[in-house]
Amino acid sequence: MQTDFVIINAEFQVETKNNPYGHYILFRFIDVKPSRPKLLQLLTDISKNEDVDLIDYNYTEKEIDSKTNLDGLHITLH
Repeated sequence: MQTDFVIINAEFQVETKNNPYGHYILFRFIDVKPSRPKLLQLLTDISKNEDVDLIDYNYTEKEIDSKTNLDGLHITLH
């Protein structure tokens, strides 16, 4: 199995009791393909919050290669 790094652009539509019209939350981060652990963790964290209802979400991913612009992304080496 091959592991690749991708840039995920994710948009979550959520509703709260105080705002029935909803909110949109946008995230841009580097994740691992094919498992996408950071994306799955975000879904889990949002779902755990009793005050927030996840209505919908979508995401796009862009594979990282030698020409990919990583400006604006915080990268931590472990």
